[in-house]
Amino acid sequence: KFLEDLAKNLSKKLKTEKEDSQKVLARFGEKLNSSNILFVENILQNEKVKLNLEELSEYFEYENTLKAMFDIWEKYFGVVANFERNLKVFGNDVEIYSFKDKKTGESLGTAIFDLFPREGKYGHACVEVINQRYFDKENKLHSATAILVCNFNKNKNVKTLLDMQSVSTLFHEGGHLLHVLLGKNNYATTGSFNTSVDFIEIHSQFLENFPTTKISVNEIAKHYQNNSLLPVNLLEKIKYADDYFGGFSYTKQLIQSFFDLEIHGKNILKYANNPSLMDTLFEKLYKKYIGIHSITLQKFASYFQHMTGGYESKYYGYAVSRVYTQDCWDEFVKKGLTPNNIKIKEYKKMLELGGTIPEKENLKKYLGRNPKQKAFLDLINN
Repeated sequence: KFLEDLAKNLSKKLKTEKEDSQKVLARFGEKLNSSNILFVENILQNEKVKLNLEELSEYFEYENTLKAMFDIWEKYFGVVANFERNLKVFGNDVEIYSFKDKKTGESLGTAIFDLFPREGKYGHACVEVINQRYFDKENKLHSATAILVCNFNKNKNVKTLLDMQSVSTLFHEGGHLLHVLLGKNNYATTGSFNTSVDFIEIHSQFLENFPTTKISVNEIAKHYQNNSLLPVNLLEKIKYADDYFGGFSYTKQLIQSFFDLEIHGKNILKYANNPSLMDTLFEKLYKKYIGIHSITLQKFASYFQHMTGGYESKYYGYAVSRVYTQDCWDEFVKKGLTPNNIKIKEYKKMLELGGTIPEKENLKKYLGRNPKQKAFLDLINN
């Protein structure tokens, strides 16, 4: 029901995006389909947004951006980062950081930052937990150990500049790591992001807001040559571009969620015994919700990575978390982004509790009410 309601609420924006796309394709004598929709999105972004991505990356030099993220952790969440050493076995690209509580000085944990590609390395981005942060039976606190993995393009000759997607990825995975470091309970099974899947991505997506929010972007985006701040017009373009094709991208995510729930639901044996039905199912869902044929998305199940490895039947959590995230962020921003913001203390409590209490109860405590879709829809439809 949540997904159906969200799809319905996104349908008006999706319709507008499709109409704009049809106008562009009319120039080429083509009709909209899944093979050309990204091509059209690129054209429309260039024409309407006129965002120079190379110019933008000059404000997100890697070392400055990483330091800015750590500064935000310290300013808002009381987490102090200290560089310890390079992990020489992988060269100087892999770094080890320790973290402590700013107020008490107690250790929160240690993390390996493995942010650049190398031969044989896992090609995605993630946070892997080695040890949870927890209290044992004698009430002794054990700090966390984790690995943050990304694959940013490193420039070995000059400064490494991050594109906007890489900045978003760094803060996203940083949000997961922050969740691990602040976990505070007696059970590993409910520690850090060992929560129900609807809530795992809230805290990673929450941190993604900092680099594109007017009141915090000046703490992060500074030109690598002269330290100048990101121009206001560039920030406005980033925000516009970020959700410009939001109707399409989020509806596509909902389709993937419907697909995942169906094949792992009560009809699981039907699809297991006849895998070709999965392709037919995806085509039907794509046609139903996007309104065009999925001609380039054949054999979708064979490359949908999140269908295995823990997310099977739970991929919808990304969509649910995204809606909850925006609701949490709006409540956070309403109080002003200052270290004394009462919502910071309450948000930090959410991170500490993990799955020790029902997650929806945790969320309701922070919001002071049940979560709503409004904040997310206002952002997408802006």
